[in-house]
Amino acid sequence: MKRIYIGVMVVLVLMIIPITWWYLEDEKQLNVAIIDKTVPNESYREHLGVNWFLNHYKYRLNNEPYDVERDYYGTVPNDETKSVVEKNLPKDYSDYDVIYLADTYGVYKDDLQQTKRLGERSEKIVGGLEQKEWQAIVERLASKKKSMLIAEYNTFASPTSGEVRKELQDYLGITWSGWIGRYFDELDYHKNLEIPQWVIDEHGDNWSYKGGGFLLFNEITEELLVLELDKHVKSAGIQVQFTENGKKFFHSSARAQYDYWFDIITPKYAEDALANYKWDLTKKGTELLKANGIPEQFAAIVGQDKRYTSSYYFAGDFNDIARVPNIYKIKGLPTIYKYAEKYADSSFYWSIYIPVMHKIVDSFEHKEVQDTVNHEKLNYNARIQGQSFEVLRDGKWEPIVFKGVNIGMGKPGAFPGEAAITEEEYYRWFKQIAEMNANTIRVYTLHPPGFYRALAKYNEEHPKNPLYVLHGVWINEEA
Repeated sequence: MKRIYIGVMVVLVLMIIPITWWYLEDEKQLNVAIIDKTVPNESYREHLGVNWFLNHYKYRLNNEPYDVERDYYGTVPNDETKSVVEKNLPKDYSDYDVIYLADTYGVYKDDLQQTKRLGERSEKIVGGLEQKEWQAIVERLASKKKSMLIAEYNTFASPTSGEVRKELQDYLGITWSGWIGRYFDELDYHKNLEIPQWVIDEHGDNWSYKGGGFLLFNEITEELLVLELDKHVKSAGIQVQFTENGKKFFHSSARAQYDYWFDIITPKYAEDALANYKWDLTKKGTELLKANGIPEQFAAIVGQDKRYTSSYYFAGDFNDIARVPNIYKIKGLPTIYKYAEKYADSSFYWSIYIPVMHKIVDSFEHKEVQDTVNHEKLNYNARIQGQSFEVLRDGKWEPIVFKGVNIGMGKPGAFPGEAAITEEEYYRWFKQIAEMNANTIRVYTLHPPGFYRALAKYNEEHPKNPLYVLHGVWINEEA
């Protein structure tokens, strides 16, 4: 009997220690604006995962735990009346540290019906990220106060306008041609209620697919491709695995199966890809992708770190989870679930999403924004002194000898004056110019935004040897 008592005491101690440990850790103030316009019911699953993460790691919004039903902007559901109302996005984000775009797809009439199969094309009730909403976010990210943007799948797709979509992609440093995809264990819609209704409505009469495979759909051109298991892919599903840069940043080489919808995106700068999707294509699968202009390898996580802000894009519904533990006040609970649900549908959430978010938010917390303001209150960093040019370095004026390269607007294969040079090309040229031991670029007129983004990125990465610009501007000389 004594041994039983001792065993019970040991178990109780082992249970109490992680709970006590959790309570002993300090709370951390982190104001996160969670944006989720895709909340058709009170499951809140499109932002349930990020809410649990924030509470488990003791991040607080205005000194309070995050409430999944209250602490977000977007659509507010009512299961009794089968309706939603809109909770407008903030016009001013100055009180927020992080902006989390969980989902902006929206709610449609079909989403509110008691149907077994979703995905019917129906009338929109609320949805899409509007220009004024995006501009309010940009104003916060452009301020000289530390900030971070995290966005997920369905941030810039339909029904968001093409203009906002392009601005979002430019800011996140990614390119998307409209393709999305998902793996299904069974493509026969008679056997699988997960196949969207719109697929049946538009292709049902000619739909003969059976067994596992991928549905790839282009939301811009409305093309649909099917990659069949064994014919186009050798193995079921798709995995997320860290790149070499991702392994260094996350201190992990973990990989996991991903089972939901994903974007097919490419980073504008290869080094920004922290994780890629990996699938096992056959020769026919490779040829089918090539024929439709779809890359074989595409990014799952893209991250950029700038002076005042950081941004991350998850090319999937990474925080989407059907259920989370009712309790979160136990130290080490994610690790327990990582192994306990290794073969469950929620495995990706515990093995990839939680560790990735932990690292991202922790890095943001410890990020130090260096003050580069000239305390003499000068509003310029270059001048002519006597017969020479000088630049301001570490608060001191130093003479500089310009070793420069002219860059015009022209590009082989494009019309004269056409802004055809891409941001990636500008960046590559800047690296090559620096390798020539040049230190200055001369331009004769205003260039596209990609020029300035690429230049800012290069100079932030090479603060000791930046590229200077002699900038000309054409003016209207007519009286």
